[in-house]
Amino acid sequence: GFPEDTFMVSRFVITCCAADAVPVALYVSWPESKTLADDQWVEVSGQFALQEIDQRQMPVLMAEIVTLIDIPDQPYLYP
Repeated sequence: GFPEDTFMVSRFVITCCAADAVPVALYVSWPESKTLADDQWVEVSGQFALQEIDQRQMPVLMAEIVTLIDIPDQPYLYP
């Protein structure tokens, strides 16, 4: 339901334990999106813009730089 040049980045946020993990995701627009594999870790830099996705206005990170990275030592986010 979103444009071909768009992918999503996500992380799991944990407040107490793995059982309460909640995914947090963000749309990213990048012309080379198709070159990325599923579950590949990336670092993205760019600026936000509003785009219509699935008939709704959504914040989208307009990627200027997408860098492949290794899985971080701590893949989860803790508030």
